[in-house]
Amino acid sequence: MGIYDAILHGTGLGLLLSILIGPVFFLLLRVSIEQGAKQALILDIGVIAGDVFYIWLSYIGTAAIFLNPTYSKPLGILGSLILIITGVIPLFNKKPKEQKPIELKATNPYVLISKGFLLNITNPFVIFFWIASTGYAVTTFDGEGFLILLYFLACISAYMLVDFLKIYAAVKIRKRLTPLILHRITIISSIGIALLGTIMMFRVFKL
Repeated sequence: MGIYDAILHGTGLGLLLSILIGPVFFLLLRVSIEQGAKQALILDIGVIAGDVFYIWLSYIGTAAIFLNPTYSKPLGILGSLILIITGVIPLFNKKPKEQKPIELKATNPYVLISKGFLLNITNPFVIFFWIASTGYAVTTFDGEGFLILLYFLACISAYMLVDFLKIYAAVKIRKRLTPLILHRITIISSIGIALLGTIMMFRVFKL
């Protein structure tokens, strides 16, 4: 595994993460439409800061453990199962569900960043997702710090780019986001997460 692999894997994860349908997705669209793209971008900085915080926390807290032969397999299996279960559960929801909008009246940049950050880190899925992703990165790149950093930089860059595109195209996107379309996007992203967990599981058993 080299630099190209780290960038490719990280970009793929970022694109997968960017199409996940959740409260943050709808909040970004809503803020973009009601308050403008600039305010939505500021909010998104807070959201991404929350992701970076959990990536850092996951790495310093679990990297050494994932590299320890005694714990790497059990933790790798646990992380894989979390991703697989997270991806599989939405597949059983046959009917599109209406997302409850989140109220956000703040316009101050610092408040928006804080709101985005807190909204992201209070979602339990986020920490589990990044712990599992850290385990995948550490085991895939054999603990090589530079490649792991490159992996996450590519991930966050791809994630940010798609988010910015969504924000600027919010008005047009909103008209096309019917419950059926949202349901299909959710299914695609869920399958992607389940596949990521399955790939990680295979890698763990090869350790």
